[in-house]
Amino acid sequence: MEELDSWINRKLRCLLWRQWKRPYTRAKMLMRAGLKEKRAWNQHVTNGAHGGTREPPI
Repeated sequence: MEELDSWINRKLRCLLWRQWKRPYTRAKMLMRAGLKEKRAWNQHVTNGAHGGTREPPI
């Protein structure tokens, strides 16, 4: 059951990520979900798989 649960959670995260099409929206929604601003901006650059290196626009 744990394997099925983790698979379902991963698919739900993928669906949300696709709904947040624009990088700005992704960063904004990640911050709303509780991620710190710098980490949210790093995550929005990539598909969430890596750390990313771009800084937020000033």
